[in-house]
Amino acid sequence: MPAPPLEASTQRTRVYENVDAGESPRDHIEEYRGPPYGMALSVVLMEHDFDDPNKYRDVVQVGVDKASEAVVIGVGAIPGAGPFLAPVAAVF
Repeated sequence: MPAPPLEASTQRTRVYENVDAGESPRDHIEEYRGPPYGMALSVVLMEHDFDDPNKYRDVVQVGVDKASEAVVIGVGAIPGAGPFLAPVAAVF
């Protein structure tokens, strides 16, 4: 059974105040619950001193979109099954 098609999404955790060098606050977000289909991609980017936290959001989203395109090309290069799997990978 193939993985269900989902829209790409981004999430931002809350902004932590008073975090100093060497400290690492944790945040847990459940991205998906269900059968183990597809591929998991985890990205962590953390910095928010005195600027707008959404300032680079669009740039990061473009990067994620470009990486997704590269994954589809990589899947398409798999000998034999790649050409059949690439359109499925593109959906995700």
